[in-house]
Amino acid sequence: MRYDVDAEQLNAGFWPGDDTTPEARFWAYVVPRPDGCEVAPIRPAPAAWVEEISEWILSYEQVRGSDDPRRAILDFLNSVYQVTVTNGGWDAEAQRYVRPRPAPRA
Repeated sequence: MRYDVDAEQLNAGFWPGDDTTPEARFWAYVVPRPDGCEVAPIRPAPAAWVEEISEWILSYEQVRGSDDPRRAILDFLNSVYQVTVTNGGWDAEAQRYVRPRPAPRA
C-alpha cells in the first residue's frame, strides 16, 4: 500500500460486498484525480461518481439486469478511461497496447 498511489494510475475492479458495503459493484478511480471527473459522463447511465469514496461505481445488479452485461462493463471501463485521457491529460497514444510479434518457432 505504501506505493499504491505514488504515480499516475487508473484502477478498476469488482467489489463483492461485505458487512459494511453489502452491494456488489464495479468501481474505478484515477490518481491523480482529474478536474471535473465528478461530472464527466460515464456509461452506462446508472454509473455514477461517489464523492465520499472518490470513485465511479456501477452496481452489479444494474450490470446483471442489462441487455448486454459484457457491453455494460466495457462501456463503464472505456468511459472512465476517456475521462482519464480527456480530463487527466493522459497521452492516449502512449497508453496504446501494441501486441508483440510471436517468437519464431524453433
